Amino acid sequence: MVHSGTIIPEDSRVHVSQTVSTIVQFRAIDFGMERCELQLMIKPQSSVSLSSKPFTLDVFRLNSSLPLDTRALTYKTRPPRISKVAAVEVTGASDTHWYRGFACPSDDVLTFELACEPTLDEGECRVEWWQNKSNPPTAVFVRQHATV
Repeated sequence: MVHSGTIIPEDSRVHVSQTVSTIVQFRAIDFGMERCELQLMIKPQSSVSLSSKPFTLDVFRLNSSLPLDTRALTYKTRPPRISKVAAVEVTGASDTHWYRGFACPSDDVLTFELACEPTLDEGECRVEWWQNKSNPPTAVFVRQHATV
């Protein structure tokens, strides 16, 4: 437990590049807290590895209402994309703080994919960080808000 909720696992690696996307899942667990925000914070001055040129990080909602079996998950077996939630511009020059609100009924499993789009001049597209619950300057997470 942290002041903003529960983070499991304790630490995790997030890696997104032109050849690797990352899938994140969350479960909305609190009754009466059925308004959620997906948030993405990237602070270049922290221990983040970023492409040298600006790029777009696409956020997709995936069609999965059950926890995924991470041992069997591959790019080919990942759930299909339902919709593109956002295209987040990332630069190494400034912090990125993006968020989007949505309904999240109690006990819903929320599944998202972060995928890179290379720059128009064919620059590389890469972001990688270790997400740490005690000091998360760079993170992807969901916040729940009261609805009753």
